[in-house]
Amino acid sequence: HYREALRMMDGCGDRGNEAIALANLGMTLHYVGENEEGLVHLKRAEAVAQRRSQRDVEAFVFTSQGHVSFALGQLQEAEDCFGKALQLRLALRQQQQAMEPLAGLAQVALARGEVDEALAYSERMLPVIRSPWFAAAVEFFRVFWACYRALDANGDSRAPEVLADAYHRLTARAGQIEDEAMRSAYVTRIDVHRAIADAYRARLQ
Repeated sequence: HYREALRMMDGCGDRGNEAIALANLGMTLHYVGENEEGLVHLKRAEAVAQRRSQRDVEAFVFTSQGHVSFALGQLQEAEDCFGKALQLRLALRQQQQAMEPLAGLAQVALARGEVDEALAYSERMLPVIRSPWFAAAVEFFRVFWACYRALDANGDSRAPEVLADAYHRLTARAGQIEDEAMRSAYVTRIDVHRAIADAYRARLQ
């Protein structure tokens, strides 16, 4: 679909949404494990967003690059991308959207065994994600999962509460899907959703 969108924009001269289409294509490839190809499209998206001074889109692209770089085990690259995205979100006063790159930085810290640093990131996330209106992050549940993992790695007593909140929000969203197969897939086939559900159920045992 995103490739079709790109072809249509090329054909009609509409380049305004090109960076978004490229970034979405890159993330779609990431979700199916095609990270190298996904990163190629995200680099193209970065160039387009910068050329058009689309700072909000640029922040989204850097965040997406961070996720893909992390999946490839490129921790320094992931940290750099998440850091750039965070700076842009804060400069644009987009506090909710800033939580996603912040969560990415926490995941990088955890991957390096830097649990104290991961905890510091989670302390910045907690006041925002606990708010009932928190929903603007594109990768909503990645933020909850990163915060939970950082707290849990430090033996913090708030970890179960954050996990329960994430799980209940996840099941509430899944409950809005009418088709039973799609509802099940929403929880079980998206990695971070499955991780939240599995961790929550494991704590109940």
